[in-house]
Amino acid sequence: GAMLLGIGKGTKLLTKYLESEKRYRASILIGASSESGDLELPITLSENTFTHTPEKLTSIFEELSKGFTQELPALNAAKQNGKSAYSLVREGKPTEKRFIETRLLEWKILNEELLRSAELQQLLELKATNISNALEKFSLIGEQIGYHSRKYLFMKEKWLGSLASSIETVVSAKDRSYLLLDCEVLVPKGTYIRSLAQDIASRMGSIGILAGLERMNAGNR
Repeated sequence: GAMLLGIGKGTKLLTKYLESEKRYRASILIGASSESGDLELPITLSENTFTHTPEKLTSIFEELSKGFTQELPALNAAKQNGKSAYSLVREGKPTEKRFIETRLLEWKILNEELLRSAELQQLLELKATNISNALEKFSLIGEQIGYHSRKYLFMKEKWLGSLASSIETVVSAKDRSYLLLDCEVLVPKGTYIRSLAQDIASRMGSIGILAGLERMNAGNR
């Protein structure tokens, strides 16, 4: 992804860029969902089939570019009674639904791939390997610079546990189809790409989850 750094007087400009639009490359899986909106928590599978055509997807993106109301994911940073929503969810406490008005400023569909259960299983196994390697690397770097890196090992175990549960769900379900959609979008500040996955999926008569995300840039079209 892209990380903004401010040096010297340049730090004064950070707020400007943080308030601006952001460009993302996202992988969206149609036919599955989770409470977190991504693969951090175990997935559930849709009981319904969905209709997919390139023309249908194009019309959905065109509709979203005109403006829409987006519901924030349950795990978000919005404050409620002094606590973030994601903290309350993890404590098992109820949260208020939050909505924003947003739109796609720019969009591009990069790839559409129909997956069967075995292929989705392989995708989840690859995610587990990549996440494990990345968090082990973060932990090693943390030890080298004297930073408490135990949290990365905790995150690793949590992610791997969720992905293992998701793989079991896929394997135990009857063979079904999923759509893996890769796209690039430019969105205003405050837009949640995890929710965008559901926004797209709901218009296809299904559920959706964010399977991968990369921030390309911020504040620069």
